[in-house]
Amino acid sequence: MPELPASVRLALWATRALVRGESDLDRVVRAASPDIADVDAAPAVARLDLWQRFGERVVLVSLPAPGDLVGLPRGGAEFVGAALDAGECAWSPLLGGALVPEFEEFGPAGDTGTLLRWTAHEATSPVSAGDDDAADAERLLRSSTLEAVRALEDLDVAQWDSGLRSLADERLASGRWGLPDIDPRARRVITQAATLTSIAETALDHLHDAPTLLAGDRRGAILRDIAREARHALVTGARAAALDLASRAH
Repeated sequence: MPELPASVRLALWATRALVRGESDLDRVVRAASPDIADVDAAPAVARLDLWQRFGERVVLVSLPAPGDLVGLPRGGAEFVGAALDAGECAWSPLLGGALVPEFEEFGPAGDTGTLLRWTAHEATSPVSAGDDDAADAERLLRSSTLEAVRALEDLDVAQWDSGLRSLADERLASGRWGLPDIDPRARRVITQAATLTSIAETALDHLHDAPTLLAGDRRGAILRDIAREARHALVTGARAAALDLASRAH
């Protein structure tokens, strides 16, 4: 399975913890990153504790990209830049504020590790936080995928060489979800969207394999559309899952 954005996992584990009133927030932050051995959890723990004490019960996620900031909380240039660099953030819709992950490689060549560091930023809720209809997101994702496949077939580039297919399979098999128990449909949307994102990103990394420059340009445009639709669906799935978790407290 592909890796999920750290912010998606943190948002869902944090929502579960806030709803339940859990006190060990360090454990919550680390549970959201089971595949990362070194996590600087202190900034996230402090922000989650603040949100919990002032009544927040839901943590949402944004996956911004250049030219596509829909759902990104409003904040200063430093926050927006950090969120864009990371391609993600988790945020509080009630109280404001956001958490942005940063990954850092360390150690000598051949024996490197990964450090996940969370940074807290000030931010306010976006004008539109996005949809929470997982069923609609699932239908749109399926439709977008079929359209993209037909378009790629028209370009006669639907078949990857064995090396590219192996890379995609490796990426899909390497990750760990690290999710709490969430609504089945929302989990399905998250799974499909993350898988499609992984495939699109793998293919975008290998546009040089296209038979012609024009075919590569057209393939790239289609794949970027797929990645954008999958990213939006992933945000919707995570939002639906978080709201469902919060509703269980009532």
